[in-house]
Amino acid sequence: MPTYRTPGVYINEITEGPPPITGVATAIAAFVDVFAQGPLQQPVRINSHAEFETTFGTTLNNSPASPSSQGIRYFFANGGRTAWVVRIPGSIASAVEVIGSADARSGLHALDGVDLFNILCLPCAVELPDADMQALYTAALDSCTARRAFLIIDIPATVATPTAMLDWLAQHATLRQRNAAVYFPRLTLQPRRLNKRMPTVAASGVIAGLYARIDATRGVWKAPAGKEADLRGIYGLACALKETDIDTFQAAGVNVLRNLESGMPVCWGARTLTNTDPEWKYIPVRRLALHIETCLEHDLVWAVFELNGEQLWQKVRRVVENFLAQLFRQGALAGTLPDQAYFVRADRTTMTQDDIDHGRLNLLVGFAPLKPAEFVMVRIQLQLGA
Repeated sequence: MPTYRTPGVYINEITEGPPPITGVATAIAAFVDVFAQGPLQQPVRINSHAEFETTFGTTLNNSPASPSSQGIRYFFANGGRTAWVVRIPGSIASAVEVIGSADARSGLHALDGVDLFNILCLPCAVELPDADMQALYTAALDSCTARRAFLIIDIPATVATPTAMLDWLAQHATLRQRNAAVYFPRLTLQPRRLNKRMPTVAASGVIAGLYARIDATRGVWKAPAGKEADLRGIYGLACALKETDIDTFQAAGVNVLRNLESGMPVCWGARTLTNTDPEWKYIPVRRLALHIETCLEHDLVWAVFELNGEQLWQKVRRVVENFLAQLFRQGALAGTLPDQAYFVRADRTTMTQDDIDHGRLNLLVGFAPLKPAEFVMVRIQLQLGA
């Protein structure tokens, strides 16, 4: 600090550093379906089941409500806190009605106007003919890839046995992607009358709520599975599984819902559907990567107005390293030392001269989610405007 020896007014300019990466929510869900009432073709932010019923209509346990109505009820019962809900008109006859139009921002595209959602649930998909269900899930996966979100895929009511589940998955191999997971079996609802067959409902709402609960209590990097991953508010599971079934499903990438000896239903698996990307086979690893990418995308906006040079690269590296160090201290990353847990590169090894000349800042981030120094890498490109 300078020493002033004579009276007077002195101005000392202080240059502030770049803003830190503060992080974003990890478990905001989105639902698109037909509901009894409420605004059409626009995303509505809902923060409780009571608020949902006020806006979109009452959902009782044994009512013939839309699949997503039941899913939203289960979402909040299992720990969900925030959901975006899009109501589409009429009855759903084809995938086109659910996908909607990008120009009109209708259907699934109504979510284009939402700043952030992390989990996409479409229980209505299983009500469609098979080809339409496939088309809807394909569009949903494209949306999740673009938005860095995760799709929980539901199975039709006809997929009621372990063999049927494996056959269904083999017939829908295009759904085997890193940003998706599937669960078996479906959930049962309380029958309206005694001696009546119990209706079943899709599990995505329950699982989305479970993700939110585990994220809040342990972190997005923890598996939403095991004894603490109890399924709340449900009547039962549509199918009891043998240990051999569970082993088979684990190898196939199907996450099991089962009852413990106490009778408590729990989620017993945390695998994505990919069978081509081994580094992304675990849900918490994939969701942590999506979280890191989303945080960088949201909180590095300031950099796009800077000159693409060493001074900027140093600033970007510093704020990203500080963000990863915080995750490391929280227990999200493996290793006892920072260099075993993460690294950040933004220099001439990640950018060509053509990149620099055209304002492209390429950032390479490695993080170790499972074992020290075994890095999973994500790449972020910033298009600078300066």
